[in-house]
Amino acid sequence: MKKERDYHRQHHNRIAQEKNNLVTFVKRLKSHLSTFEPQLDELKSKYDGAM
Repeated sequence: MKKERDYHRQHHNRIAQEKNNLVTFVKRLKSHLSTFEPQLDELKSKYDGAM
């Protein structure tokens, strides 16, 4: 019984760690995307002006 409990606990910890890694990755992507926001707005205004 102890072996089964340890297996499930280890599985839960692995999934929780993977989730935390994904959350930090998404936060990094969002901050990276926010750096491109002003450039995209500028390019869009240039495009609209050209059309």
